[in-house]
Amino acid sequence: REIRFLVMIQCREIHNIKAFAEAFVSNMIEPAGTVWNANSDSLTIAFRIMRDAFDFTSALHQHLKSKSLLPEAKIVVHVGPVVILENESHPIHGDQLDIMNQLAAIAVAGNSYATDSLAMTASLPPGSYSFEYAGRVDIDNLSITQDLFRIHL
Repeated sequence: REIRFLVMIQCREIHNIKAFAEAFVSNMIEPAGTVWNANSDSLTIAFRIMRDAFDFTSALHQHLKSKSLLPEAKIVVHVGPVVILENESHPIHGDQLDIMNQLAAIAVAGNSYATDSLAMTASLPPGSYSFEYAGRVDIDNLSITQDLFRIHL
């Protein structure tokens, strides 16, 4: 297991998330060790460095806004242990994906969110990133609760 900074996007208006991922992600400079899963309804990207995850989230937010897709998009940023199997079509595995899927399911479209563990880490040093408490979510299948913060981009 590796600790990775995870970014997930769900957007009903992106009809082929894999094609979107290949076009958008491939046009960005990918930091070393970046891997991604494209499913039928979501894209999850795993970064080794927090700043890379936030830079990507910001670029993604701006890209979706420029394409008028932001009102339909849900972006969740999280940090946690995952298993990376780089030679698979879906290299990211683990409970953290379940957490992100459940958070994205209840997130308000048009916003980007961070879990509490990531928001606490990213708020240091002060002024790095700005967050607003958005509420607490019960992650049913893992019997945990997760605080969620809206990211001000």
